[in-house]
Amino acid sequence: DLLPVANPIRYQTQPVTNPNACEDTVGQRGSLSFVDIALPTNQVLYVEVTTNVEGQENVGIDNFHVRPSRLTEPWGTPTVEFNLASFYIADTGQFSVEFASSDIWKDLQRAQNFDALMLFVNPPMDPIPSDAVLIEEDITQFDNVGGGQLARTLGAGKYYFSAAQTYDWGQDVVYHVMDDTEVYFEQNSYVKARIIQTKQKVNNVLIRGYGVLDNAYSPTEYDIPGESDDGSRQAIHILGKNIEISGLSIVNTLKECGEFGYALNINANWAPVAVSPADSLGVFEAGELQNGNPPYKARPAHCQDFNMDDTQNTDFTNCPTSQNDHS
Repeated sequence: DLLPVANPIRYQTQPVTNPNACEDTVGQRGSLSFVDIALPTNQVLYVEVTTNVEGQENVGIDNFHVRPSRLTEPWGTPTVEFNLASFYIADTGQFSVEFASSDIWKDLQRAQNFDALMLFVNPPMDPIPSDAVLIEEDITQFDNVGGGQLARTLGAGKYYFSAAQTYDWGQDVVYHVMDDTEVYFEQNSYVKARIIQTKQKVNNVLIRGYGVLDNAYSPTEYDIPGESDDGSRQAIHILGKNIEISGLSIVNTLKECGEFGYALNINANWAPVAVSPADSLGVFEAGELQNGNPPYKARPAHCQDFNMDDTQNTDFTNCPTSQNDHS
């Protein structure tokens, strides 16, 4: 018997209200529906999908695709009837389900407004450890309540976000991880926050689970190095080694067009470790390199042979991973 998908089908339209003002939205004015599905070991998924998008009905078998087709075609021919399609998924991966006649891609407006469906088919994941501590939705957990950047440091230990909690505080929130920090996302959990650690290199960090991390709000305070790192708008930005991130869906529903909106960076070689005092070199932004010319300020290098001013780097103590011990 067919069973309904246990996970919610998430739906997102282009959040930027004026897409023409933001180069990051070019060609991305349609909607995106997506869902996480677990594929049991040694089993195959039989999937039925119904589209209610005007113009996607009655496309026929020749114009229905589950991509990448190089993987899905050997699993059998789909069945397509009007706006209903059924097909098999026999392995984990990311799949695009498309009711799309070939003439769509010849029409710029239709292509830019295409409504997409993504299936994230995942392997079974170990349960959250029983000794993990629940991260509450209560705003009092944060520093700077009432003004400034909402932030909380998660020290060594195990923590988890629950699907039963509402993690939306109406403003930008940053969680800092430390050595030996484990953060789990319960299936269906949705967290409007970011996870940052660029003040120091950390060791043994685990972030895992089939939840959603949403970079949803504009900075409260602009780019405090090591604290908020808003200038580069990382959803997750960590410096260190032995860092594992798996299963997480990372989205950006920020309504304003931020200059950057990276989902994930580990040991980004353009992001120096925060210096102390922070104002001794000024706040670092990637634009310093992208839009400027040498000589650059002599900021600490990250596993690079040369500092930003092109002098030889002789001190690798700030290096998030040693050059001889990458992980």
